[in-house]
Amino acid sequence: MAEPAPDSVYRPTAPPRALAPDPEADAHASTILRDGYVVLREVLSPEELGAMRAALADDGGCRVPRPRPMHGVSAIWALDEFTEENGATQLIPGSHLWSDDSPPPRSEDAVSITMPAGSVVVFAGTLLHRGGASRGGDTRLGVTPQYCQPWDTWTASTRSG
Repeated sequence: MAEPAPDSVYRPTAPPRALAPDPEADAHASTILRDGYVVLREVLSPEELGAMRAALADDGGCRVPRPRPMHGVSAIWALDEFTEENGATQLIPGSHLWSDDSPPPRSEDAVSITMPAGSVVVFAGTLLHRGGASRGGDTRLGVTPQYCQPWDTWTASTRSG
C-alpha cells in the first residue's frame, strides 16, 4: 500500500503570518543551517534559574516526604532498540520506596532497561533513573511522555508575589 503524499497528511492549521524582522534570530538560524546546532547562552536570568531550581527540588514541586505514594508516572517508548551499547535507560529498582534520608544511589545498583524497538517502560515518578552511557554508533531514539499530578502551588505563589 502506497503512503499518502505528505501534503495530504500534514496541512497547516492556520495560514502563515509574517514575522517582524529579527536579526538575532536570523543569525541563530544561519548558524543552525551552517553547523547543525546553536547554543543560546544565558537565556534565563539568575532569578529565573533560582525559581526553576527551587521548583524542581524534591521531585518537581511535590512537598510530600518520601516514601510516599507516586504523584506521577513516566513512560519511555523505544523507537529504536535500547541496548547496553547505545545507552539504555538505567533505573534504581526500589528507589521509589526510599525516604528523604536514604543514602545516595550507587552505580552498581542501576539496572539497564534493554528492550526492542516498539517496547515501553513505565515507572513511578519517584523512581530514580538516568540515561546510560552510549558506547557505540547506534542510535537510541525514544519518546518520554510524563504524567504529573497537577499542583496549584506555582499559581498561588505567583499571585501572592
